Amino acid sequence: MLSRTAKSNLPTTTNALTMSRRSASTVDAQGLRCPLPLIKAKLHAEGLPPGAVFTLISTDPETPVDLRAWCHDSGHEIIAEYEDAGRFEFDVLTRG
Repeated sequence: MLSRTAKSNLPTTTNALTMSRRSASTVDAQGLRCPLPLIKAKLHAEGLPPGAVFTLISTDPETPVDLRAWCHDSGHEIIAEYEDAGRFEFDVLTRG
């Protein structure tokens, strides 16, 4: 099971099926190193309308810092985060 922290910062647990229902699309950046996970996320977000949610999956330990900074600068919002043994998943809400 992956540990989940939602915007409320209350930890809960979930499974892969539940996670896949949160977003319409997934960016799989596993095995890629900085800055490639962020670049893939940016390119993906450019093709989505405001209000869409996508999931970014990464194994790069710099992704949490990079993604938070990009979301802050671009106006997007991380609405949920998951971490399990070095595998990170982020649900990102796109803004206009």
